[in-house]
Amino acid sequence: EIGVSVDTPVALMLWMARSNVLLNGGRFDEALECMASAIVFFDAGGSTFQRSNVRAASAHYRVACGDLAGALVAAEESLVLAREIGNPTQLAIALGALGDALVFSDPRRALDALEESLAAVKAEEAKAEAPAPSKRKAKPKPRKPAAKRTTTKSRSRSKAKASK
Repeated sequence: EIGVSVDTPVALMLWMARSNVLLNGGRFDEALECMASAIVFFDAGGSTFQRSNVRAASAHYRVACGDLAGALVAAEESLVLAREIGNPTQLAIALGALGDALVFSDPRRALDALEESLAAVKAEEAKAEAPAPSKRKAKPKPRKPAAKRTTTKSRSRSKAKASK
């Protein structure tokens, strides 16, 4: 228990920062254990988005530590979750992790995943730049005022006033 709510946006960053320090010190097993504990934490109460994201981050750390088989497993799990929620940002992140995990073992598939990731980002960017559809209803055309109806008596009075 670290005392941080699972829905705190920076929660994953705590594990990543610790893993970075461990990785930099050559303590690869501890870095991977740290990311494994993040997966346990988010699996216990995180959203599907967070569970996908932590696996993508773990995949990148596994690549850095030389655990390519573990990286592939984490990246594929991340991708399954990302496709489940249909969030374009998370899909791009998961595909990026998959590309990273496959760089050495299957470069063609890695490139396909990375290209799909970039396409997802570009599609989301284009959608954000597109003008929002107008929610205003079209104004009705103005109606011509109805002609005044006058009686013969009122016309006669009008003529009499005009001649005075």
